[in-house]
Amino acid sequence: MKDKVIAVYGSGFGLYGYVPALLESGIERIALLDRYSEKFYARSELSRYAKRVDWQTSNSLILERADGAVVSLSPYQQPGVVYACLKRSNIRYLLLEKPMAPTPQESMVLLNALIESNKCFRIGYNFRFTSWAERIVSLLKTWRGKGEVSIFWSFHAHHFRNNIDSWKRYDSLGGGAIRFYGIHLIALMSELGYTNVDSSFAYRVNGQTYKWIAVFSKISFPNIRISLDTKSDTSVFSVKSHNADGEICSLAELEDPFSCDLARESNEEGDRRIPILKKVCMSLFSPSSSENSWYKATINLWEAAESMAVYSK
Repeated sequence: MKDKVIAVYGSGFGLYGYVPALLESGIERIALLDRYSEKFYARSELSRYAKRVDWQTSNSLILERADGAVVSLSPYQQPGVVYACLKRSNIRYLLLEKPMAPTPQESMVLLNALIESNKCFRIGYNFRFTSWAERIVSLLKTWRGKGEVSIFWSFHAHHFRNNIDSWKRYDSLGGGAIRFYGIHLIALMSELGYTNVDSSFAYRVNGQTYKWIAVFSKISFPNIRISLDTKSDTSVFSVKSHNADGEICSLAELEDPFSCDLARESNEEGDRRIPILKKVCMSLFSPSSSENSWYKATINLWEAAESMAVYSK
């Protein structure tokens, strides 16, 4: 990995998330567009990485000199950059943010193009690297019979709290409670082998889905109930198991999904999700074909959750 140059697209999470994660994972150099420089140098925690950045003036130059690319853009911008990367033989590695595209249908088209390219790629479904997700995996390995696992996630999204007209609000742009936030949990359900959506209820106003409640099922395993509220006054993330005898076991009681033992130390600068992002980045250089079927199953489950959703205001 040390001899590789990775281009990073995205002046937000791309800079303060993926740039440190890549460089701390062993990547030698990062290529960034010149127009990101003001935001890069405005973040003091990124100063330590400045000497390892190659600044380029255009998309053509940044891709010409890179071995791979991290695309951390909005879902409606992301496909165009990915298709440009697929045309270049020197770009061998691609890491995409979620959702891949605004809709399940567009995402499946893009996924098929990535698979056909034979390039190594990953999608940032990173809940799989959290300790609470590992506890769910362990629980399901020994679970037999009826019962339920509940995942409750509530918070006040930044764009709602500050009344920002962001794409993250709008379903049509790949935002909203299901497409932008819920997709993380849908991907985890898919990886756990859940293929059935028993119920799906969503709350939407002016094309903005802000709350979602759904139940997923799998034969001989507990149902998994997801409750996601992005306009809540409280920030809570909890995971509980409920067995057939009525016993309740807490698997996680957190402020948010990343408030776990993988978070950065409180005295360390930078985004606390970087340790998890490092795992995502390192997986990019570990050849595996199992992700392709998982990614397809995730999109199918996403489409099923939306197609049967009952919407209310």
